[in-house]
Amino acid sequence: MLRLYQINHETTANIGTFNAEGATNIVSPEVTFVAEARSLNNEKLNAQIDHMVKCLLDAAEKYGAKVEYNVEVSYYSFTLDNHNELVKLVEDRCKKLGLEVTKAPTGGGSDANIYNRNGICAVNLANGTELVHTTDERLKIDEFEKITKLVLELMIN
Repeated sequence: MLRLYQINHETTANIGTFNAEGATNIVSPEVTFVAEARSLNNEKLNAQIDHMVKCLLDAAEKYGAKVEYNVEVSYYSFTLDNHNELVKLVEDRCKKLGLEVTKAPTGGGSDANIYNRNGICAVNLANGTELVHTTDERLKIDEFEKITKLVLELMIN
């Protein structure tokens, strides 16, 4: 019953680790697993978390098991308005350097999530990586050079 993977266009959920120690021909008396949910929409994130916990509790009740769980929110999503002062500054500096500006939401977590949650405006800047979090992750040097020039421009001016 547990909905996983791509839940909707803003939300994903995964089982990251699953550990059931013991012989391979038995049902382990104890299982530990770590799951994650992430969303561009905090309400949908909370709904997915509630769904996951409910599924665990319902399954435990059905099969006479016990569930101990801990929910830890690592970060919440954020959205910056196109008229935001920092967004405009980054856009202006990109134009000055002849860099194309593309704004896109990301389902990942970063320091910017934490800063924005605490009232410190921050944006994420692409750093030239491709195929992130895969065994084929790589860095495009020309894109890395562009972001380095942009950061220097933002720091100096």
